Amino acid sequence: FEENVIIEDVVNEDLHLVGVNINISSPEVNGDIFAVGENIVIAGKVNGNVYAASENVEILGEVEDVYIFTENFVLKENGVCESLKILSDQIEIEGVVNQDVYALSNNINIEKNDTAKIGGVLYATGMVTGATNKVNEISNLEIQIEDEEQLLTVLFNVIRIVYLMYVALSGVVIIGIIVLVTKKREEYR
Repeated sequence: FEENVIIEDVVNEDLHLVGVNINISSPEVNGDIFAVGENIVIAGKVNGNVYAASENVEILGEVEDVYIFTENFVLKENGVCESLKILSDQIEIEGVVNQDVYALSNNINIEKNDTAKIGGVLYATGMVTGATNKVNEISNLEIQIEDEEQLLTVLFNVIRIVYLMYVALSGVVIIGIIVLVTKKREEYR
């Protein structure tokens, strides 16, 4: 576990990153990115999908499919992604999403600039503001629970996802502690 994780070189494999600040400015990542951190910035080209959990996520580069759990998300003006599946409080679209967007969010803003565009359908739970004419179609995404059994299934799946994220993060923290202890032990020798 590092405070600042910076990837600037070409990468030809999947990236598994954990840190407070993660900055990927590699000219090319040939693989998927799995990232957990407080602030994530992706400025390079990613020939793969992005899976991220973070407080703030910005995409300034080019990526394939994006799956994100965050508080604040910005697809910057130069940012391009194929599709976007996101759970976020605030979403800003300044760049291009070529296909569909599935957004569980309170607020989605489509910037009134020359580049903002959603080529597919925007399936959204929150309020959509800004240049809505730059979206192919907007569909109100309603989550309906028919019966108690379905509610229990949904809750069980949410709990399972949270548990798996906790286990993964715990494993990364333990590995980080072991690495730090090993480094300190070698320094004292």
